[in-house]
Amino acid sequence: MEAIITDLTPYYFQDNADNDIIVGELYARAFGPARFVKAAHFLRLGNVCDYDLSYVAKIDGKIVAACRMWHIKDEAGNTAVFLGPIAVERQYRHLRIGHELMKLCLNACDATGVKIVLLVGDYSYFAQFGFERVANNLVFPLPVMDGRVLWRKTEGDANLKGRIFPFPPPHK
Repeated sequence: MEAIITDLTPYYFQDNADNDIIVGELYARAFGPARFVKAAHFLRLGNVCDYDLSYVAKIDGKIVAACRMWHIKDEAGNTAVFLGPIAVERQYRHLRIGHELMKLCLNACDATGVKIVLLVGDYSYFAQFGFERVANNLVFPLPVMDGRVLWRKTEGDANLKGRIFPFPPPHK
């Protein structure tokens, strides 16, 4: 019997609305139903993914990873982009696809003048991309564990404070 050899080269593409169902299924496998009771979910609920800042990875023509970006604002009207979720199919995690997706999304944010990228995640992973812990001055739709709110600022005086809300971008 001959072994089937599969090309494991990931190819990266800007995300689009045609991927919504497939990416939703990927997130379901990666995070399960608990994703619906997290603060981050409520920043995406009623919001619109900014596909210009979001990317997917494909292997053999199939989406195996995705990172999506969402516009948010604080109660004073300061804006930022919320990163996540980022997910990679379990069998491809050793290929560093998530790392490449992070770089692509952050480069897209930098190119469009985004001043703050905010996320909820593990500092030990996201620090390599320039993320820092945020003081507990942000109020999410649900409680968030201490130390998991991170941001990456491209301008030192950029800031968010108080309540954080979804802020869908204008239709393009």
